[in-house]
Amino acid sequence: MDFLLAYATSLAAFMPYILPGIKVILRNRNYDIEHLVEHENMRSSTVLKEHICIHTFSGIAFDLLNPQPEMILLEDIIHSLSLINRFNGAAKFPYSVAQHSLYVASLLPPELKLHGLLHDAPEAYVGDMVSPLKKIMSQYKEVEANISRVVANVFGLSYPAPAEVKKADLAVLSAEREQVLNPSYGPWYKDFPLPADIHIEGMSWSQVRDLYSSELKSLLGKRPKQ
Repeated sequence: MDFLLAYATSLAAFMPYILPGIKVILRNRNYDIEHLVEHENMRSSTVLKEHICIHTFSGIAFDLLNPQPEMILLEDIIHSLSLINRFNGAAKFPYSVAQHSLYVASLLPPELKLHGLLHDAPEAYVGDMVSPLKKIMSQYKEVEANISRVVANVFGLSYPAPAEVKKADLAVLSAEREQVLNPSYGPWYKDFPLPADIHIEGMSWSQVRDLYSSELKSLLGKRPKQ
């Protein structure tokens, strides 16, 4: 006990000399940490300004702000859209963007079917963001539009797509509201079109992938070589 008391007394006596040194060390360490964090943030910011990339199924680093034709692969579009669910996953059964696109294409004349199959192709790279959120995110819409232009160029399609494509898209959406979603009590589109005359049923992602792939490759195979 006497030893502990003597140790505590000695430590208290030296504290006025020790504390300033500790404060200097801590202050310098804090400075170093802050400096490193600031440096890393600046480095990351510089990198982000140059490239904002996602990696596709095929392994391509897809630059969202500067998409190039060579970054667009049919394999990536088929794979991703067959797996990405519509409606933020709120459907009564797995329901992908690819399956939706098949229905849209089924409503269009032969010359517009490829437009229907690829109208949501940018979502293979940016995901299927819910429409209400798109309305308030202007930069997202710009990114999506830029990718749409490149996709159209790669597959020899006009941009923007003909109005008939959007009309078919909304008709399918109207049918999806009745067959894919539970009753909704919130606001939807003001002028909802009549539902498309289609029967929607759940399919496995591999079934959808195979159907979507077959339809796309069939249409692309019939197009004249450019």
